[in-house]
Amino acid sequence: MCNIDKAISEAKLSSTQAGIDWTLISGTYHVHGENASEVTGIDIPSGSGPVELKPGTHVRATGRGVGSITGLRVGGKPRREDQE
Repeated sequence: MCNIDKAISEAKLSSTQAGIDWTLISGTYHVHGENASEVTGIDIPSGSGPVELKPGTHVRATGRGVGSITGLRVGGKPRREDQE
């Protein structure tokens, strides 16, 4: 565990020195949709750069009359509406 923490700390330091900002996600996220094709709590596309999910982060996605529900999506291409 100490080596993992050390590696994360070193990566943060290196990215900060290179001018790359980390995105921190923490807290509680509740997302609810009705009569929708898709409900997503948090979507982190592959081009987002460094993202850290803090311990204790809670994501809940619910829906009624929804085609698909995703609490947390990591990787992949940005959603079409994000590209416009």
